[in-house]
Amino acid sequence: MKQKPLLTDSGQDGVIVATLNRPTKANARNEAMQSELLAFFEEVCLRDDVRAIVLTGAGDRAFCGGMDLSESGECSACGCNRIAADFAVYDAMETCPKPIVVAVNGAAVGGGFDLVLASDLAVAEAHATFRCPEAPLGLVPVFAMLRLPSIVGPQRAAALMLETRTISASEAESWGLVAEVVPMGESLKRALTLAGQLAVIDHKAIQLLKAALKGIPESVQRKNLTTLAAELFETKAFAETVSRFRDL
Repeated sequence: MKQKPLLTDSGQDGVIVATLNRPTKANARNEAMQSELLAFFEEVCLRDDVRAIVLTGAGDRAFCGGMDLSESGECSACGCNRIAADFAVYDAMETCPKPIVVAVNGAAVGGGFDLVLASDLAVAEAHATFRCPEAPLGLVPVFAMLRLPSIVGPQRAAALMLETRTISASEAESWGLVAEVVPMGESLKRALTLAGQLAVIDHKAIQLLKAALKGIPESVQRKNLTTLAAELFETKAFAETVSRFRDL
C-alpha cells in the first residue's frame, strides 16, 4: 500500500498533529506532500475544534530535507509553479488564526527550514541542524530571503544563504530561529505542551500577534522575487543537480 506523505492525528485539548511522512526520503517535500500540506492547513484553520497545530517529521534523521529534486523540472515555468506551491503553504501557515508549533526532530534543510520560519514557535532536538542549500544548486532560497535577515541580521543571513553554512540546534536557538532545544526524542512532547498552552488563547489575539510578529511582505515584492527565482530553474548548475538525483 502506498505510503501517505502526510499523517494527521487529532490530539487532546484541541491540538492536532501533522507528520511529514517520507522518512526514507528525509521527509522531502514532493508534489503529493505539497498538496496535502496545503489542504491540511486550509482545512484545520477553519475548524472550530482545532485550536493549535503541531508539525513534525517521521523518524529521527530529518524533520524535512526540503524539495524533492527527483521531481523537479528544469524550466522557468516549472520553477514558478514550484515556488507558487511553496508560498501557498507558507501563506496558509502565516495567515492561519491558529498557533503552529514545529517539532524539529532532525535536519531542517531548504524547504524544511522554510517550514520552521513560517511557524509560530519551534522546538528543536539537540541533534537537529539547519541549512539553506540552494546557492550551490544555482538557486536562491526565496522564502528565507524574505524572513532570515529580519530574524538573524544580514551577516548571519549571509552565512546561511551565501556560505550555505549548517548550524546546530544550539546556534539556531541563540540566533532566535527556535524557541528552545530539547533532548533527542523530546521535541514532539514539548511541542504538544506548548500547543496546549497556546490553544487557550483567543484566536483573534493569535491572528493579530502573528501578523505583527511575521511582518508579512508586500505582494509586489514576493511577485518580483518569485519571477527572478523561477528563472534559476533553467540554469546549468541546477540541471546537473537534478540529473544526479534522478540517477540515484
